[in-house]
Amino acid sequence: MSTTEVQDSEVVEEQGKHESAPKKLLREKHKKYFKQMLTLLPEPFQAHDSSRLTLLYFSLSALDLLGAVDELISEKRKHELIAWIYSLQVKHDEEHGYSRCGFYATDSIPEKVDNNHGHIAMTYVALCSLIILGDDLSGVDRESIIQSLKVLQLSSGSFQCISYGTESDARFVYCAACISYFLKDWRGVDVKGAADFLFSIQSYEGGFAQNIGRESHGGSTFCSIAALHLMGKLEELPEDNKENLITWCLNRQQSGFNGRPNKPV
Repeated sequence: MSTTEVQDSEVVEEQGKHESAPKKLLREKHKKYFKQMLTLLPEPFQAHDSSRLTLLYFSLSALDLLGAVDELISEKRKHELIAWIYSLQVKHDEEHGYSRCGFYATDSIPEKVDNNHGHIAMTYVALCSLIILGDDLSGVDRESIIQSLKVLQLSSGSFQCISYGTESDARFVYCAACISYFLKDWRGVDVKGAADFLFSIQSYEGGFAQNIGRESHGGSTFCSIAALHLMGKLEELPEDNKENLITWCLNRQQSGFNGRPNKPV
């Protein structure tokens, strides 16, 4: 069988799967699944324990989109989840200053390991989760978080996720913008520098990459556009660039949407 024939047979098989799939969202099954995820994670998720806060956010946001937070999570359970999230908060101290402030991902790392280090993405999902649960954010050490953003922003305008030797890209600029928006305090962000960085990572195709010179991608495009909007800088994107961006986004649609050119859905 030729390569083309193999590809054609795979397309037919995939189309058959779509045709036999449910024609509507199975809301009750989704609600049951995400409610269970708030209590006991299935065994395959053991490898993701270091991202437990993110898994909580995914479950809460799914229930929120389904309009089921108040239906399925009791007030007592909400308070328990809120307390657990706050237990992951790192505040200013004399030894480390603001460099480690924010929220970290899990409380299951052994105590002898120095895990007491905030992560910008975990701070973002912590604040999102607290808001979904109806918390007023009064327990958030706002000043520590705002000052930590200053530590995390680089001279390029981008942000790194923690304060030493890590990756930096559009995802973390988005996190910084969301954190500042939630806390209604932009003192921690050099907005012009962050916006200039995002403008610089739009590729010739129209989409946005993670960093300068890299391939544009749906995820980094969302992060870039959302961050520019939150910072009030989206209108500074030139009209030609906007048109290229719209065309790039429309070209991502196949049977669904792919993340980048030539990637199967």
